[in-house]
Amino acid sequence: MEKSILAKRKAQKLARDGQVQAAIDEMRHLLEESEADPYDHVYLGDLLMRRGEQGEAVACYQAAVRSYESVGLIRNAIAVGKKVLRIDAGQHGLHRTLGELYDREGLSGEAMP
Repeated sequence: MEKSILAKRKAQKLARDGQVQAAIDEMRHLLEESEADPYDHVYLGDLLMRRGEQGEAVACYQAAVRSYESVGLIRNAIAVGKKVLRIDAGQHGLHRTLGELYDREGLSGEAMP
């Protein structure tokens, strides 16, 4: 766990210092090496968006949605899902996923178009 925290801090410092690609590399390595915190996917997606890599960022955000859902943080999953749709409204499968998440959270009215 401590190794994971150190890697996140290193990535954050690299990003603050303007070394976004190095921060991306650090986060990718972290995600490959350890059990990821759902937010790690979000942070990597944010870094990728800064580099203009929208497709990869969306994939990271979608991984965050699945990860948040798997640990029971449904509202966080919904928030990240909405972020994806602001970037790319054409993610049809995500529309269905969000509807299901809204329903699971008791927000059925939000699940309706």
